[in-house]
Amino acid sequence: MVRKKFLEEQRRRLVEMRHEALGTLEVGRREAADMATEDGRDPADLAERDVEASARLQVAGHGFDLLREIDDALARMGRGTYGVCELTGKEIPQGRLEALPFARYTVEAQAGLERRGRAALRPGATWGEEGDDGEGSSAEGEEAEADS
Repeated sequence: MVRKKFLEEQRRRLVEMRHEALGTLEVGRREAADMATEDGRDPADLAERDVEASARLQVAGHGFDLLREIDDALARMGRGTYGVCELTGKEIPQGRLEALPFARYTVEAQAGLERRGRAALRPGATWGEEGDDGEGSSAEGEEAEADS
């Protein structure tokens, strides 16, 4: 189980990360609004502005994803499940949580998901429900996925 002092420190880090992510998103929002009000009609200026807008949208998307991960980690703390792998139910090592405070999975479970090409597992499912043997590969499961 995650120790109380470590949990308090992680909560502080997550709140700080959340504040930074919100600040970054606000700066991006203001820059996008400023770009929208510019009156550049030169085709080269318009093309450059489109490229910049696309890049800002990509950064904003990452920022929203990060914010969701942080909020989810804070919610897990509230439920008492922070530091428990959502896939295996095993404890996530403290070193992993220090490196990635919003980690949902142990390194092994994350590697298994990545080998299978899945970003996430539907809530409440277990390895067996996905046709996996727990090691991240299953000939029958891969054949079934390939057929879909």
